Amino acid sequence: MHVRHCGATATDLVDKHNAFRFGRAGVWFISHLLMAMILCASGATLAAEDDDELPDEDSSQTPFHMQPDDEFVIPEGDIRPGAGRHVLLNDGSGKPVVGRIHVEGDNRYLVLMPDGVIQSVSKEEAVITNRPFEVRSRDEIQESLVNGPFEGFEVKRTKNFLYLYTCSKPFSKATSTILETMYPKLRNFCENLDLDIHDPEFPLVVIMFGDRESFDEYKQMPRGVAAYYSMISNHIVMYEDPELTEISPQLALKQSVSTIAHEGVHQILYNIGVQQRFSRWPMWIGEGLPEYCSPTETGQRAKWRGLGLVNNLRMHSLLQYRDYKKGKPDWFALKGVVEAKGLTALGYAHAWGIVYGMAKSRKTKDKFAALLRDLSDMGPLEKSPEPGYYFRKHFGDDYRENRKHVVKELGKVKKKYVDPIENQTYFVAVIETRSAYHTQISTSLSALKEWASTASAHGVDGTFRIEAFPSRTKARAAKAKFLRSRR
Repeated sequence: MHVRHCGATATDLVDKHNAFRFGRAGVWFISHLLMAMILCASGATLAAEDDDELPDEDSSQTPFHMQPDDEFVIPEGDIRPGAGRHVLLNDGSGKPVVGRIHVEGDNRYLVLMPDGVIQSVSKEEAVITNRPFEVRSRDEIQESLVNGPFEGFEVKRTKNFLYLYTCSKPFSKATSTILETMYPKLRNFCENLDLDIHDPEFPLVVIMFGDRESFDEYKQMPRGVAAYYSMISNHIVMYEDPELTEISPQLALKQSVSTIAHEGVHQILYNIGVQQRFSRWPMWIGEGLPEYCSPTETGQRAKWRGLGLVNNLRMHSLLQYRDYKKGKPDWFALKGVVEAKGLTALGYAHAWGIVYGMAKSRKTKDKFAALLRDLSDMGPLEKSPEPGYYFRKHFGDDYRENRKHVVKELGKVKKKYVDPIENQTYFVAVIETRSAYHTQISTSLSALKEWASTASAHGVDGTFRIEAFPSRTKARAAKAKFLRSRR
């Protein structure tokens, strides 16, 4: 059985344009060579009037399901809550350790360990005990991590978070700034909805690797996964692109900021009592709520914007789905997303739209708060009676009427919507030969380097460089200028 981790992937995106985490930026000229490379060959030449700009590289957050390790088995059968019971386990070195039963099935327990990790154990391995469950101290948890899988990592501690990193200082600092800024605001949001919350029982651990190879060596992820929150370890795990950081640390952060905020919302909600780990919230609210809580902006500084503000990335996806028509709500899909067991990237955008609309509408916002209070009581591995059950329970079964509320609020959004595809960083790659400029446009550095490699293989001999521009319009103008200069 699959365990769902909340994360970010690009492998199943529907709309290639809903991927970008870049926003408006000042003009960044990468005047030095991206790579110390000379494209040497002979023979065929590349036409100065190149093909249309390269497809954009998807990097949006979408939910993904990951097969857990073979030893991690989900309890089945008659699922019951742990009810505060404790068990005595072997810690692997022959010493007894007391864990707290998180949830029980016919033959297995999920057990919360003193360091916050959840283990799956058979009932034969566990003995019910009256011994107290004692959470490890922050010092003990830190020591076990840096003397274990994260040896050699730098450490930063705050009141609620524990950061371990091998990434650059600017990347780690920006990550902590986003999470630390978001934490109190998210708590206030939950308190204002009368949700029963509490302080985290364990430090919120954030692991930041310095490159993709180390990230995958720790836990192999599907291609495109840049970060995830694990309900097993209770950690956020992410990596920094060192090549992009070498060119521009701020630009590297722009690619990650939205994911950092999204996964941070997951971790916070699971640790302050809004959600229970391994609870099975409907996908539309389980993923739509973090999108509602984590809009970011990437102007001069990449940062979290604030709860409930417009998510331009998701709104863009919705507008690309069907033409928006005022007063005609049939452009928005509600029922199918509410009842879905999984989400594509387009469904992800709809999930944000549903949460935004129902939370903002004067006619439904109180019902939305009641829905969250209801879901916060959902226990680990507890199943919804049927698809769409919680939505219909709180908003009624008239999907057509509820869709009107959502579309009305999104119509208000459209008036202040800023196209995130036009207004993001675009790169113009240039291969300068003795007789011509060969140019290409993309938001993806890797796509441009692949283009340059292909040019080299076809005999283009020249110097490769890349310049960055704050919008697609400016990038296209720069490309045209390059081409005109050699005619």
